[in-house]
Amino acid sequence: MKIGLITIGAELLNGTRTDTNASWIGQSVESTGASINWHMTVNDNYDSIINSLDNVPIDIKIVLCTGGLGPTHDDITPSVLYKYFNDKPLFDQKYWTTLKEKFKTRGIEISESNKSQAMIPQNGKIIPNPIGSARGLHFKNNNFQLFSMPGVPSEMKLMMNNYILPIIDKKTQKKNYVKLIRTTGIMESSIFDIIEPYLNNNNISLAFLPSFTGVDLRISSNINDDLIIFLDKILPLLSKYYYADDHIELEDVLGEVIINKKKTISTAESCTGGLISNRLTNTPKSSSYFKGGIIAYSNSIKIKLLNVNQEIINKYGAVSKEVALEMAQGIRKRMNVDINLKLPKNKIETLGIGDRIAQVFYNLIDNALSFSKEGSVIDIIATTTENEAIIEIKDQGPGIPKENLGKIFERFYTYRPEEKSFGNNSGLGLSICKQIIKSLNGTIIANNRLEGGSVFTVTLPLNKDRKRKK
Repeated sequence: MKIGLITIGAELLNGTRTDTNASWIGQSVESTGASINWHMTVNDNYDSIINSLDNVPIDIKIVLCTGGLGPTHDDITPSVLYKYFNDKPLFDQKYWTTLKEKFKTRGIEISESNKSQAMIPQNGKIIPNPIGSARGLHFKNNNFQLFSMPGVPSEMKLMMNNYILPIIDKKTQKKNYVKLIRTTGIMESSIFDIIEPYLNNNNISLAFLPSFTGVDLRISSNINDDLIIFLDKILPLLSKYYYADDHIELEDVLGEVIINKKKTISTAESCTGGLISNRLTNTPKSSSYFKGGIIAYSNSIKIKLLNVNQEIINKYGAVSKEVALEMAQGIRKRMNVDINLKLPKNKIETLGIGDRIAQVFYNLIDNALSFSKEGSVIDIIATTTENEAIIEIKDQGPGIPKENLGKIFERFYTYRPEEKSFGNNSGLGLSICKQIIKSLNGTIIANNRLEGGSVFTVTLPLNKDRKRKK
């Protein structure tokens, strides 16, 4: 069956909005065996809409229409359709009452302009809209049936699935069976080379749909058995690259794999600027396995937060497999180190400026992370005496060589253990800590722990003159 499509809206003509509705509708009707054979996009004014209706080809018996059903002055589609199909709009008091209640529950005062959405045709039919205010319209004349829907994608899709597609399906004599195969990590030309020997069935239609994340194969046939046989032949050949059917996204599949394997994932990104993290978190249940990420765009952040070796960057360049590997190792370690906080019940207030004190503990925790192996624990313990606050940062790293205990707060002190996968630390951060703490009349010392690792102990005078909040 041939279907016509009219999309209404100045925003679609001037490029302000991309017409994603037309793409979705085209794919949806084809699954019933029908197809979009004629499509016009017109401005939302009387003459443009009438002209499109007058130009529907004679062999098209169903026309789908989107847009222009809103309550504002430029949403004139209903009034044009009532006139074109010689129908009369009647006010639906029952729906108006329902609409007012719906707005009220959302804390919104309904506008009188919304009354235009409470009209029903005397002869035509209403298409229900359970998630919006603008109901669809269903008219017919001697030439074709017309289904008018809102331009809001979610509302349009609901009307298509619940009301319109079942009607089209019943009227379609010749069925069309469609399968979308999604692949990644392989080029369009390479897929063609693999499956070319099996492209000898005239009942099989194949389209390659490449994107930046992979290549989709849209395979269709009017004989379901032929489609199944073709899929049985090519899917084993593409098993390395084939990850899903239909419109399931790659991140959805990855999320299910991570959940099933009871794993977690973190990201260290540079040029992608957070895009990978965004994709991973745009899927249900991602909070159960995505721990977090670091966007290390500059080399200094790669070195400071992810412990990437400066020599590796100099040798291979920031955009290289070698640097990416070190970034991956750095984020894995950083996200797999537990930090335990043990704080007193009452708020601790010390002398000093908050930002400067925060910088001290940022540097000390960063130092502890630098020397912590994957799976280890960092303890941060705060206690108070009558006059002082005592904060300890304990790690499970290799500890501090005895001969270096007196040098560790020197500006140019550097120590890196033999295991190159962790421990990228210079004395600059620790030197800054000592200068800040000293300026606040406090102390900072470093020692080794008997059970292994190091402990940094900061002592700061309490602010006894300021009343604490209860």
